Formats: sequence, structure tokens, C-alpha cells
Amino acid sequence: MKKYILIIVLILSTQITSFADYSTIYTSSNKEILSNGITYEKKSIFTDKGWINLNIMYADLNDKNTYADVLFNSGDITLRKPLSSLSLKENLVSSINGDFFDSSSKSTLGTILSNNKLISTGIHDGKFASFNISKDGIPFLENWKTAGIKLTNENSNTLMIEYKNKPYLEYNRAIIFDKNWRDYSYGNTLDKDIIEIVIKDDVITDIRKNLEKIKIPDKGYVISAVGRKISEIEKNFSLGDKISINYDDNFSNIKTSIGGGAIIVKNGQLETNLSLSIKGSHPRTAIGITKDRKKLILVQIDGRKSFNPGVSENELSNIMISLGAYNAINMDGGGSSEMLIKRSPLSDISIVNTPSDGNERKIFTGLGIFDNSPKEDISKLVSNLNDNLILNIPSSIKIWAEDVNHHRYELDKNDISITISGIKANITNDSVTPTSEGDGVLTIKYKDLILSKQVHSSDDIVDLKINNNILFLDPNETFKFNISAIDSSGHSYILNNKNLFFTLNGDIGTIDTLGTLSASHEKTKGIIRISFNNIDKYIPVVIGNDSILLDDFEDDKSLINFISYPENSKGYLKKIKFSYNNSFGYALNYDFTYTNKTRAAYLNYKEPITLPENTKKIGLWVFGNYGNSHWLRAKLSDETGKMYNITFEKNVNWKGWKYVEALLPKNIESPAKVERIYLVEDNSSLRDQNIIVIDDLSAILNPTIDFEIPKDKTNYKSYKFNDASSSLINEKNNLLSSINVNKNNDIYINKTMGNIRYIHIINSNGSIRENGYGQWLDLINLEENIKEKGLIIDFSDQLKFKDPNEEILFYKTLKNIKKSNNISILLIR
Repeated sequence: MKKYILIIVLILSTQITSFADYSTIYTSSNKEILSNGITYEKKSIFTDKGWINLNIMYADLNDKNTYADVLFNSGDITLRKPLSSLSLKENLVSSINGDFFDSSSKSTLGTILSNNKLISTGIHDGKFASFNISKDGIPFLENWKTAGIKLTNENSNTLMIEYKNKPYLEYNRAIIFDKNWRDYSYGNTLDKDIIEIVIKDDVITDIRKNLEKIKIPDKGYVISAVGRKISEIEKNFSLGDKISINYDDNFSNIKTSIGGGAIIVKNGQLETNLSLSIKGSHPRTAIGITKDRKKLILVQIDGRKSFNPGVSENELSNIMISLGAYNAINMDGGGSSEMLIKRSPLSDISIVNTPSDGNERKIFTGLGIFDNSPKEDISKLVSNLNDNLILNIPSSIKIWAEDVNHHRYELDKNDISITISGIKANITNDSVTPTSEGDGVLTIKYKDLILSKQVHSSDDIVDLKINNNILFLDPNETFKFNISAIDSSGHSYILNNKNLFFTLNGDIGTIDTLGTLSASHEKTKGIIRISFNNIDKYIPVVIGNDSILLDDFEDDKSLINFISYPENSKGYLKKIKFSYNNSFGYALNYDFTYTNKTRAAYLNYKEPITLPENTKKIGLWVFGNYGNSHWLRAKLSDETGKMYNITFEKNVNWKGWKYVEALLPKNIESPAKVERIYLVEDNSSLRDQNIIVIDDLSAILNPTIDFEIPKDKTNYKSYKFNDASSSLINEKNNLLSSINVNKNNDIYINKTMGNIRYIHIINSNGSIRENGYGQWLDLINLEENIKEKGLIIDFSDQLKFKDPNEEILFYKTLKNIKKSNNISILLIR
């Protein structure tokens, strides 16, 4: 099997680890060797702010069979595809998303250089750095300012070329296009004068002015030019000229290059002066390089979820340093952030993270990690059977073989024998169904290979752990339940959703036999009951959000004015009879032609609009035909006067009207106010003048559970507060009746009472962490530091967790306390 290394790090109350804005409570890590040079690590960090879920890929470039290369759509780099499609490459083991991109112009912003060939230049903006690998295998980071492309003919006449395979053919530019761009050149499709030089086998075969597009030759390229470059070409180049093309010397020594964002770690130190700053907590992707420059550290972090919000730039930088990065670069994040694994040629590509959009976003590039080690004779057997089995419930089993290089091999099921000792079970080639309880040994034989596996069977199932205990969904959204069972000893059991019963209360949608809920198309509320083995769990479901209209832009707005940045930039606001609902909207006219620095056009509220206290997002209708992929944002202020910039859309690039939303920061102090709505551009190559139209600014409120939820039914033993303590500590006298416990629901208590440790936990709103993460530190500390004979825990509220991972950790911690100290634990639920 793959080699798994389980590392559990418990951070005690005296050892709080802080990465900038959060404090670590608990860390768990699971490592899997995918090849001799590639290791995958799944790491979960429980903090005072929630979970940070890291997917980490370590690639040893010192291993002769391990290498990295850029993933892109060969033959048409203007097409975006999901990372899973870009990753359909031979010998690929893992991949992450890559560069930032301009979706309107269908282009990455950075360089693409693959297998020693320059596929596309960057936009020459110093804000965007690149990850590179030299021809001798040394990784490094760099901010490329220019590609230095120069065309020269036999008469020593030269032409400087701005870009290769980039869509920015404007001003006085010449751009080179080859077959990586697409099949045809631009031709006369740009509504401006254009000249195109066709070069094949280093000879000019055609010079075309204002003619239709032409097919790009297989062994050549087309140079397209506009503005003053047209006369320059007409003067200095002729049909039949022999041509040479040269690039900046830096590119001649590079094997691989992919664009990214800012360098966030430099020479082992956090980089504070970032070239491109993306504020807030978000899903993130980063690439790190170790000090010896022999290993890569690829990191993906999920975010924008209730219990794992993501990380800030500083937090990402510190995480990269903690993982061993001496230099690191921030890649595109947000909905693009993704990591894939292909464990062998026999396995499918699997997404190891949870994309924040709910599915894969189409992107232009990714970075792939490859292993081309040879296939050897099989050396061991591997099985995916879970260690814990439920009595009379089938558990699926798959068996395969691996060689010393971790390649997987499919086996003939007829040549496999499976036996079990210690317990009884019905066994097929596809499943194991225990028919008795206890511990056993499963033995798998294939020819001369043997695999023995310890298994545990139980019918003592006391509870279900569900991947989400509260569902807030959009209309028509889908959600798949992942559910495990827990026994009284804390063992976890994988459950097939086919063995569960789902009952829907309310018109909230439908659920299939695989446990996938398809939400209704209208706003509604209801409850799902999930049943198994006399256990009933109730999941509240809220579909849709309440919204409040803040500004309909119908009245004359004496309290609105236009502001530009820089101040000398032009533009204006105008109320017009044009809207998605046939009413009035406001045209925001912008002029971004005056400078190549950051430019913005603002709709400014002289009296900012106050948002309701439970606002989650703000929404806006936008007519985007002429937005030219500029960035649409809003500026907010909070009660303390602190300012926040939030994003509606990174690229206004659609046709017609579109409803867009911007999420409020989690740490904003209510009441917040909308100060401005604005369009901004920081790409020096995008300089234009046009308008967008906006209408109906609204506040989207956080959904609430305002209906009664039935109490869960579990199989835990029931205790009253003033009895059963004798069974707890195996003594006849009832200690609790002799101890005066002042049970105050609002105050955390942790104290010794005779030979019992008593803890009263505050868990209102379904969380221990949210009511003081110090409670968690004290609990974990008890794993090694409890001297009493018994532990009694009661709670300020019903023992129910809205965060399923916090619930799993809670029972796991109790199991560790009991096992480490050989004491009994009483929960008063």
C-alpha cells in the first residue's frame, strides 16, 4: 500500500502557536508517499477562528524521475479548462492551479514556458512574479519586466516585439503568434489598421495589410502589428527576407516558467512589501522552494466556508516558512485554488480540496508534478478496507498491488483469496460483512504476496457524524452528505449512504439514494432526518437568503457624486432610463487612458448607506458590455472607522445585465456602511474609456434558524446530574451528592472536586470554540495532565455541534483522555 504516516500534534495551553492573526489549538497530519520523489500531506489546523485545511505536495527535484512542468491547453491557449482536464498528461502525479488571468481577453497575465519553449510572454507588469526552473533543474522566483523579443532581417533591420501569444494588439505594438495561440491570426477583425508578416522556415513568405485572417504556419509564426509599427515594418522588411528572432538572455536558460502573483517569502523571511496584495482571508495556492533549492512545496488552502474561512497573505507566508520554504510565491486563489492527485495510472484524477465555488473553475494554466520512474515487478499488496466494520453492514473492499516505485497494478480477482480470523464475516471479492463482534485479522493472498490487516467489528453504534450539521444553500444548489458512525469507544466507521434513511420535512428539495440533496428552486426552510441503528439526527436546512433593497437609483441623487483616481482622470455619473427591470439606473463613465498606473472611477455616497447588522453580502445589478474586464468593487467602513474594499467581480466581462455579490469581511464591526462603488484597473496594458451601468444595490442577510429543531436521538447512555457517579469511578459512595456544584450556565468552570475533575463547558450556538477557545486548550491539556480518578463534563446548552469537525475532535479528545489516563468519563448532556 501507499506508505501512510500519521502525525498528531497536540498544542497545549502553554504552547499556543500563532501565525499572525490566529492561534493554533490542535494540528493533525497525514502523509502519503505517491512516488520516490513525491509526498502528499493532508494537514488540518484547528484555530480560534476555525479550521485551516492544507493540502501539501512535496516534490524532490533531486530525484531523477521527478520533474515539474506547466499545464496549458496546447494548440489554443486562449481556451480555459478545468484543472482536471489540463492534468490529463502521462506520468502526472499531482497538479495545482496556476497563473492569474484576464478572462475577458482570454489570456494569462504571466509567462508560460514549457519544456524549454516560450509559449507566451507575461504582460511585463512588475506586480506579477513567476515561478521558474532553469535548464539545470534549479527552481527560482523572478519578476520578468520584459521578454526582449527582437526580429532581425539579413539587412540588420530590427523590430522590437512586445509580446508573444498575448491578445493585447493595440497602441503601437507588434505581437508574435504561433500555433500555440490558435489556428488563425487576427487579420482585419480589430476595426483598426493592421499589418501581418507571415514567416515560415525563417523566411518572410507574405506581408498582409488589412486582409482577412490567415492560418498560422506549422513551422513558423505570424507577427501582427498596429499603430506606428505598421510603417516601421513597411520601411524595413520585405517579402523573402531571411529572419532571425532573439529573446532576452534570461529566457535562454529556462526550462519551465509559470506566472503567479507576489513573492511572499524571500530568503527565509516574510516579504512585507508585496508587489500584488490581495487582502482578506481567502482560499490560497502557493509554491515554495527550500533553501537548498532541491525541493518544491506546493500548498493549497481551502476557504470561504463557514468553518474554514481561508488565510490572509501574512498567514500564508508564515505557513510556507513553517513548512520549510525559503522562497515562496502566491498563485491565483479564490475559486481557482485547487489541487489534484493521480495516485497511479490505474486511478482517476481526484480533487483533494473543496473548491469554494462548489466545483472546478475553468483556468488557463496549472503546474504539474510528474514521475517517470520505470515499472518494476509487484512487491506488495494494498487494500482500501476500513479498519472498523459495523456488524451486519457490508464494507466495500478493493485490492491492488504496487511495485517499489509505487506504481499500482490491477489484479485478477480470481487469483485473490481473502480469509478472516478472530471474528466471523461473509466475504466476497467486493465486500466484507462481519457477522460477529470483536477484533479480527483479515488475510489477503495473491500468489506469493500476503497482506494482513487488523479489523474491529462492533454493533455498539452510538452516534452519527455528518459533514454539515446545518445547511444554508442557494436555490437549486446540491449538497452530498458524508456520514460516519461512532461507537462508545470513539471508533469511527465509514457508512455508505445507501444504508441510511433520509426523511425530508418541508418542501426543501429531493435527495437521492447516494445521499445528495438537490435544493428546491425557491426560498424555503425545513429539516432532514437521517436515521441509522435507532439513531436520528436532525439537520436544519435554509434555502435562499432574505435581502433588503438599499438603493434603487430611481431618485435624483444629490447625495451621490463622481470621484476619480488619479484626480485628473475624467469621467462622470449620469442617471439614465436603462435598467434590467425597465426603470432607471446610473451610468458610471470611466476614462482609464490618462496613465498606466492604478486608475479608478467611483460612485461616492456623500452620506454612506448603513447596512443591517446581520448583512452577509451586498448585491448589485450591472450592465457589463463595456466593462473591458475591469475590477468592480465597493468600499465599506465599519463602526470603528476602519475601511474595507470588497469585490463584486474581478472582471466585468459579460454581455447584458448580471447580478453580482460581494461578501463582507468576517471581522467587520457592525454597523457597516457603503461608502463607494467603483471600477478599478491596475493592469498597465488595459487603457480605455467607456461605461458600465449599475442598479438596485441590496443587502443580503445572514440566514437564521427561526424554527424548532427536534432533539437528536442517540444511543449514548443517559445520566442524571446527581447520580451514576459511583459507576463512573467504581466506588459505592455517590460523590456528586456530597459535592456542592454551583451549576452556572454562563460561566466556564474547570476545577478539582475531591478525586473528580469537573468541567462546565460553555457551548451556546453549537460551538465550544466560539465561546472561548481556551476551553479547548484545557481539554486537550488533560490528555497528559489529569491526576483525578474521574472526569465529569456538563454543558451550558444541548450538546450539539454545528461544525462536524469540531464534534469529531471533541470525541477524539475524550477518547485520548480516557486511554492515556485510564479514567472514566461522564458526560452530562
